[in-house]
Amino acid sequence: MTLQERIRDCRRRAGLSQEQLAERLGVSRQAVAKWEAGRSAPSTEHLLKLAGVLQVELTQLVPPEDFGESAPDGTASQAEDGRPEWRERLRWAALTAGAYLALFLLGRLLWGRREGYSLLGWLTSWQSDLYVFGWLLSSRLFWLAMGISVLAALAGRVRLAGASLAAMPLGIFLGELLGPFPEGAPLGHGHYGWLIWGGISLIGLASGGVLEGLHRRGIPLRSRAGRLWLLGTAGAAAVFLLACRLLV
Repeated sequence: MTLQERIRDCRRRAGLSQEQLAERLGVSRQAVAKWEAGRSAPSTEHLLKLAGVLQVELTQLVPPEDFGESAPDGTASQAEDGRPEWRERLRWAALTAGAYLALFLLGRLLWGRREGYSLLGWLTSWQSDLYVFGWLLSSRLFWLAMGISVLAALAGRVRLAGASLAAMPLGIFLGELLGPFPEGAPLGHGHYGWLIWGGISLIGLASGGVLEGLHRRGIPLRSRAGRLWLLGTAGAAAVFLLACRLLV
């Protein structure tokens, strides 16, 4: 029996349609159809998810003697749309890096100080009308955060990369909105937007890690666990922001 036949038989025994299985795995129905037709093969990560969702042992899908073999079409492990998995990871990493660069250029265009700077000097300067954005550039934390997100995408942790990416503009916005602290200005503490950005970024990383865990277990976002993840993320951010306003 071939891999595609095992997947189809296990799915039918579990009483799931291709669409239901795809939803629990977080992939498209076309991906499941390609697996069952032998036009592409699930990656190791998806095989593990399949075993969990279908409630079978991994060896029921891939017998021990078949481990290490190539995919049914003779190619390496492929992503759900037929591209090799490494190429899919490179694509996500490039998209992540591009999003950070677009955010950087937008910040320079809207809030960068151009007086007295050449084009190169303007691009490399950290001077900005936004305190948090300028601080991120001067401390190089902007590029560190970009590196973390890109590495996560290269490791196949797309949801972690996306969560950390989303935390960047959100942290800047909230830091600028809630960071000014006029009462502390005489003491030299006129702005704590950096603290807000840092907290939001850490919450984003933690939230992305939990989301990766849900995805690996085949739990869709529309499930109860997915809603709890969303509420937990929003609640953690709200508690942190309230603590900043009350305690700093």
